Amino acid sequence: MHKVLAIETSCDETSVSVVSNIGDTFRIHSNIIASQIEDHSKWGGVVPELAARKHLELLPFVLDKALEESKIKIEEVDYIASTVAPGLVGCLRVGSITARSLCMLHAKPFLGIHHLEGHLSSILFSENYPKKSFLTLLVSGGAY
Repeated sequence: MHKVLAIETSCDETSVSVVSNIGDTFRIHSNIIASQIEDHSKWGGVVPELAARKHLELLPFVLDKALEESKIKIEEVDYIASTVAPGLVGCLRVGSITARSLCMLHAKPFLGIHHLEGHLSSILFSENYPKKSFLTLLVSGGAY
């Protein structure tokens, strides 16, 4: 079994999950999300600098809660991951630096995750996910 502590800070939500797999069976032990919608709503959209600062504020609490809810200690984790692209640069740095620091402190390997590949891979956590080969359409945000 491999256990992964995953940090997601690509935009305006701070999220930490603890997940594992045994062969082709994937499990979510915890998934804590702190939204910033209220903080950004008065500006009519996400303010990148505000989002990055809010991640700095929220991440320690979200991390502690994810580990507590999973009942898995950080010493039991095999890998620590964070989203590294695409996203708001300041936000990505907060998650990446936090994950890399934890890796150094706990002698764990770091996994840099592409945000869109993470969305695609999330299907593996469903009970009856499709087996290879299948076709996926993924549409992401951007200017309009």
